[in-house]
Amino acid sequence: MLGLLEAQGMASFDHFDESEDLVTLQSSILAGTYGQQEIAGHAIEACGEQETVLPRSLTFFGQRFTPDSWFFQK
Repeated sequence: MLGLLEAQGMASFDHFDESEDLVTLQSSILAGTYGQQEIAGHAIEACGEQETVLPRSLTFFGQRFTPDSWFFQK
């Protein structure tokens, strides 16, 4: 999150005085690669032939990475 704030020219979360600041930050998250998951934390049933896109997830500690989970997800 600190990298995202720095990219937006914000020094800390104290910068959010206006709701426009939050909207700008949310737009930056969705436009970039912030919060993209590499491993599904639970089973997801695919509908149709389109690619399943995992939802964005931002956490303080994140998921534990294991090579076998990454391999089977790919």
